[in-house]
Amino acid sequence: MKNTVVLTCSAAMLFLGGFALTGAENLIRNGNFSEAQNYWNYEAHKGRTVPGRFEEDETAPGKKYFVFTVPGDTTPRFFRTQEFPVEPGKNYVLEFSLAGENVAANVIKVQLLEFKKDAEGKHQVLGWTVLEKSDDVLKKTPVSGTFDWKTFQIEIPAGTMRADATLLAVFFQNANPSEGELSIADVKFSEKGE
Repeated sequence: MKNTVVLTCSAAMLFLGGFALTGAENLIRNGNFSEAQNYWNYEAHKGRTVPGRFEEDETAPGKKYFVFTVPGDTTPRFFRTQEFPVEPGKNYVLEFSLAGENVAANVIKVQLLEFKKDAEGKHQVLGWTVLEKSDDVLKKTPVSGTFDWKTFQIEIPAGTMRADATLLAVFFQNANPSEGELSIADVKFSEKGE
């Protein structure tokens, strides 16, 4: 049975003591993986397969989860949400749970990519959201080795994103997906309540 541990992060990545996302609208479609890979992206346009598999366990946060692993593939891979709407003047919270089995050190990153719609309605990349002088939300709490479920709650204060950003995507990146297995569950991005 995997235990849940809440990790705290400082400054722009604050632990939200009294704040819970329960009841707040999750802006990420299929953040609980109930529809497997629907509304998630990877390098399919390059002919690559989904970088892992989907599993279900009653003890896991959200019960269904994605296992990020590609045996034999040492090239960096990502698994990311579809873009979802945001307003830079609002306070948000990103929450997700991770568990690991033999995950190599310094290979996992979680990043936020900002977009805006251009005049033709296409999504234009603006760049990574910079949190705490880093674009990796796990900078303060590296993920490696074998560990039970850990829940991360990261605050994205108003003004952190570029003023013209209207869309965001959450990227889970693995620099060496052939080594170990990273489980990802219950990914939520919501407006911060009072």
